[in-house]
Amino acid sequence: MASELRSPWLTPVLSGVVAGACETTLNYPLDVVKTLRQTNPSINASAFSVVSQRVAEHGALGMYRGLSPMLFFFPAAAAIRFSVYGNARSALDEQLGSSVGDAPRSILAAMAASLAVNVSVGAPAETIMVTLVTDQAAGAQRRFHGGAAATSLALVRETGIRGASSKTIVSLPRKPWRC
Repeated sequence: MASELRSPWLTPVLSGVVAGACETTLNYPLDVVKTLRQTNPSINASAFSVVSQRVAEHGALGMYRGLSPMLFFFPAAAAIRFSVYGNARSALDEQLGSSVGDAPRSILAAMAASLAVNVSVGAPAETIMVTLVTDQAAGAQRRFHGGAAATSLALVRETGIRGASSKTIVSLPRKPWRC
């Protein structure tokens, strides 16, 4: 009876949410360092030096500035990725059977999942993260003030939804394997 009530989407969605939250929290400081080095050409230091300077200026929590919206976007992205991949793979298995090898079906399912993630949440999340990190690094010339949620809303008000997701087309070719 209990197995009859389970949705085929529930397990992948919950697994994706948990995996996405863990991945985001653990990798976020590395993204901050990468973003700071990419957006500020004057930083010509090692990653360790960037971390040391960031912690000295903003405290340890400065490495997590902008994490809260990412904890919305990336677990949602992982849930979409897990669900779309599983369903696309099942559909390909049903339609193609053994006429096409295992690897091509996996690759096609992964590409479908990546497309769904990038269009729905990936590009807006990256835009907001980069804005939050670079805005904090700007110091007195900051465009946005307040927490991550306030900055995200201000960014959407300033650029519109289209502006927040303007990097969708650019990000598609570089992330087809993130499944």
